[in-house]
Amino acid sequence: ATVVGLLAAGLFSGGCHEFEEVLGETPVVYRMSAGWSHSKFPMVIIKPFGFSDHPTQLSLSAFYLFGLTLILLHVVQWYRAKRAAAKAEVDALGVKSPAVVAV
Repeated sequence: ATVVGLLAAGLFSGGCHEFEEVLGETPVVYRMSAGWSHSKFPMVIIKPFGFSDHPTQLSLSAFYLFGLTLILLHVVQWYRAKRAAAKAEVDALGVKSPAVVAV
């Protein structure tokens, strides 16, 4: 799931960068030396995961915001699954939860 999440974040930031090239680019955050070019082997292999030798403000922001959104959604799903498992366990034991008991 982590690899797929990184791939999704990288592809999203790459797509945002393509829109950025058409509509006008934001400033470049940093530039790496010539040996780290994202268009040459071996760095081209990790390009779909968001690697760039000269990322812009938009592409970095898109990558990190998409990644944080994925982490937040994962935590929410984990919490909901944990609650559902606890409820199923209580139901299996035949114990009524306090919210269900009529007063």
